[in-house]
Amino acid sequence: MKVVVLGGAGAAGTVIVKHLAKSPEISEVICADIAMERARKIASELKNSKLKIRKVDVANFTSVLNILIDADLVINAARPEWNISVMDVAIETGTHYIDLAAEGLFKQLARDEEWKKAGLTALISMGEDPGMSNVFAKYAADKLDTVEEIRIRDGYRIISDDIIFTYAPDIAIEEFIYKSVIYENGEFKRVPSMTGEEIYEFPEPVGPLKVYYADHEEPITLPLFLGKKVKYVDFKIALSEKEKQVIKILWKLGLTSREPIEVKGVKVAPMDVVLACIRPPAELEPNFEGHEMIVTDVIGEKGGKKMRYIIYSYMTHKEAYEKYGTHATAYMTGTPVAAAAIMLARGEIKRRGVFPAECIDAKRFLEQVQKMGIRVNEIVKKIEY
Repeated sequence: MKVVVLGGAGAAGTVIVKHLAKSPEISEVICADIAMERARKIASELKNSKLKIRKVDVANFTSVLNILIDADLVINAARPEWNISVMDVAIETGTHYIDLAAEGLFKQLARDEEWKKAGLTALISMGEDPGMSNVFAKYAADKLDTVEEIRIRDGYRIISDDIIFTYAPDIAIEEFIYKSVIYENGEFKRVPSMTGEEIYEFPEPVGPLKVYYADHEEPITLPLFLGKKVKYVDFKIALSEKEKQVIKILWKLGLTSREPIEVKGVKVAPMDVVLACIRPPAELEPNFEGHEMIVTDVIGEKGGKKMRYIIYSYMTHKEAYEKYGTHATAYMTGTPVAAAAIMLARGEIKRRGVFPAECIDAKRFLEQVQKMGIRVNEIVKKIEY
């Protein structure tokens, strides 16, 4: 299988490219990016004949078209805002598609019949969270007779005097300024982000952290695609007081706006100024401590007993740098995507159409990511009434 990775020189894209270049199921990997210096560095490090680098402008239809003409699979590891346009190209070239996170989620899902008729797979939101978190939910749900509640908890932590974002800074900020979605008793409900404060007891070695609602895909797709009815789904992420205050100040000052304003005769979007002052995740040096932990906490019934399944994965940034040359967020985001691509190449993902991560075989997927360095842990508890 020939795979094109758009944004292949980015933080998560680099992880995907490295995994696929080592995989016997993949015949060729194209690291496609506009940042050619970083792409050349990756090629120099890997020294793998299967890996090629190509310059591409993801915003340009023709540029993407030219690179997908003979590709079997395209992975959009570039910004989610290009999901729809990349899908447009892929359907024209007859190329399977995977992305890491959604923008225009319902527009993507609405194209299901079109992709089925074309005999193509479009696996969407297949990163860490969304993505691996959804598969954790499916794995737990498969063990239960009925599902009542699903709570996704992201317990990432960065220990640094600087403000550091391990994934796209504007996306990270916007998760907390847009309204979030929760699913409750058959209804999708909007709630303000950075509210819903609770102290969640993450598994060791993380422990208790304050978490808040954030704008995410899981509460939308899980009730629709889990395969079992569920009463409640939400997503919350850990946020330090410093991070919370920075985001609030940026928002109140209007610095999160994408609408251009005039500054000394020059039109500039405030968010662009903020992004210019933040180091890109792909260029971060291994000089910060912390960890990544994603938890899917599921409550339901099995054999007449109320049970709780906690499925989670944990990695420190230091471990990720020492073993894989990147930070934990990039590794835990890129690896699930590469695992899904390998499963698709093997014929283990046969479904066609547009669908999210919880629709793939959870057991096979978890076996695959564990072979690729992701530890998956399971805690099972009986809940006494």
